[in-house]
Amino acid sequence: MKNSYLISLLQPLNPAEFKRFGDFLESPFHNSNKNCLVLYQYLKRFYPDFEAEKVDKNKIGTKIFGSQEKADKNMASLMTTMSNLVGDFLCHLQLEANPDIRSTFLLKGLSEKGLKRPFISQYQRAIQELAEQETQIDIAYFGNKYEKLTLLQEFNELNKDNTLTVDLQQIADVFAKHSLLQQLHIAAIIINKASFKAIAYDSQAIEDLLATVESKNFLSETLIELYYHVLKLLIDNLYNREEAAQHFLLLKQTLSKATATIAIEQLRNFYAFAHVYCNKQVQKGKEAFRKEALELYKQQLAQNALEFNGYIVPNNVYNMVTLGLQCGEWEWVRQFIEFAKNKVAPKFVDNLYAFNLAKLHFYTKEFDKCIEALHGINGFIDALYQMEAKSLLLRVYYEQHETLAFEALVVSFREYIYTQESIPKGRKESYLNFVRFANQLYKHRSEHKKISLAVQKAIEECANISERAWLLEKADALL
Repeated sequence: MKNSYLISLLQPLNPAEFKRFGDFLESPFHNSNKNCLVLYQYLKRFYPDFEAEKVDKNKIGTKIFGSQEKADKNMASLMTTMSNLVGDFLCHLQLEANPDIRSTFLLKGLSEKGLKRPFISQYQRAIQELAEQETQIDIAYFGNKYEKLTLLQEFNELNKDNTLTVDLQQIADVFAKHSLLQQLHIAAIIINKASFKAIAYDSQAIEDLLATVESKNFLSETLIELYYHVLKLLIDNLYNREEAAQHFLLLKQTLSKATATIAIEQLRNFYAFAHVYCNKQVQKGKEAFRKEALELYKQQLAQNALEFNGYIVPNNVYNMVTLGLQCGEWEWVRQFIEFAKNKVAPKFVDNLYAFNLAKLHFYTKEFDKCIEALHGINGFIDALYQMEAKSLLLRVYYEQHETLAFEALVVSFREYIYTQESIPKGRKESYLNFVRFANQLYKHRSEHKKISLAVQKAIEECANISERAWLLEKADALL
């Protein structure tokens, strides 16, 4: 029973949802099978793990149906019924979480029953709610608006009522925008995937889509304009066109003024595309894009577009600190580290604070303080943070000429990288290349030997390497 479809549906429910599912089953409106409630009460004892050795299908089947023979005949049907009820419950949760969908269903029900006054009252309320959403527009806004306008048109035709008039051209315009946005969204996903691996797609259809945006003056709609610049940026970057930089700047400018009209979640998605572009430019050796990426983060911070459920995720804090240090904005970083203490989830505060302080001390060449801060970390958020800490410590040992410590860490760092299955292959490769070149430079320095230009060129041309700027700085000192 542990691996049953029913258990796979129940296990992801959080405690509050699992309890509410029990209430859902007690309602005769939702559930007419009392055996489902008995099954729930039995399974409740084993939530959330539902350990296989404890959840005995035969035992509960016999208890419900009276004999093993009847259980064998009816238990599968009961579990299917229970699974369907879990599905109904999940639909119920979605209706609660999405008032726009609930409002649409309510309007349909009122229209079908010919309830004119309630329909008009509910429609006016729905339109008022849409007007209030005009400061937080996303794709769903246009779909919701189209649904409401269409329902009014159908209501008027069905009930021969023109108390509220509907503009058919407005319905057509809203539908056109919603359809266009859906197409732009999918196209952006396609091109973004194509930049990572070869996939089949209709490039002419995407070009035609962009031409439609340009020819019909859709760019006056901010959300469409943002998708247009994202798509142009992705395409130009995919084909290494110089125009990509222009569309990046246009996207950045449009994002800076979009706070008052675009939903935060939608803004985050656009910023993510912009950050991917910056990262790829940095990987190509265009260091100026570190500053661009930092400015994007600062812009997001000012727009409250970095917070999820009231907190900034640790990775964003880490990225901002790293970029700020790489751009030489040490005082800003110092202030941001203190600011971020109150902006990340409590369980991450102490260790993230110590980690960021260690990075700051390294850049300000306070190496003893850097080591002290690293020793103050009680646990890393994940393996990537531990790898970054090891990278930081290796650079400290290099700067302090700590030969034995450096050599020992080179060995343990490599072993650690190889054993971490959760870390992406590309990230592993970047750290292994860093360790290899750092070790090579350290040996040359220890032996008082100069390096050849070929070593410096190898660092410059290495496609995937972390801390390239630091390695080149140390290589320059050995030429």
